Amino acid sequence: MKRRLVTISAAAIVVGLMVWLGVLGWRHYAGLPRNFSVVSPGILYRAGQGSGPQLRRAITRYHLKTLVCLRRVNEDANPRWFQEEQAVARELGVEFVHCPLTSDTLGDDAMWNRLLGLTLDPARRPVLVHCARGELRTGFFCALYRMVVDGWPREKALSEMAHFGYDLNGHPTAVEALKHFDVKRARTKLRVTSRPKTETGR
Repeated sequence: MKRRLVTISAAAIVVGLMVWLGVLGWRHYAGLPRNFSVVSPGILYRAGQGSGPQLRRAITRYHLKTLVCLRRVNEDANPRWFQEEQAVARELGVEFVHCPLTSDTLGDDAMWNRLLGLTLDPARRPVLVHCARGELRTGFFCALYRMVVDGWPREKALSEMAHFGYDLNGHPTAVEALKHFDVKRARTKLRVTSRPKTETGR
């Protein structure tokens, strides 16, 4: 009897492991990138780093035309995730834009205005922007989008950043950067007068 219970317990553990591995495999090969979310349907999406299959699914499901990667790559390295992302973009005819940043060096207004311009160009959107976790650098870009394009006040944009995992107290860099970002100048430069319309059929 005791031996039978041990056998049953062992079988249950094996089945449990198989289910767990199956879930992990599904997330890797069939799911979407971590922290994936819709910012503006048909225009802007956000995420953390995804595997090749995850990016492929996001591109085909949401008809993405541009991938914006905010992750830094060392000059002497060519990591697998970077190669895989570029390969998927080439395969599916998606524009790949690389703007390497760290959470402490958030670039300048000119760079962000250029990236915001992608979301206003019907030929280049929908756009997916991502960093490693989809929290810090991605959160900053989406906050700029909310303020410049959607007309959100800074505090509301900051609240959304926190919702997606940005530690406003532990990483004050973006908070300070948002205070000094010239929203009015950006709107003038990008000719933003109202929220861009979503393409029909998206």
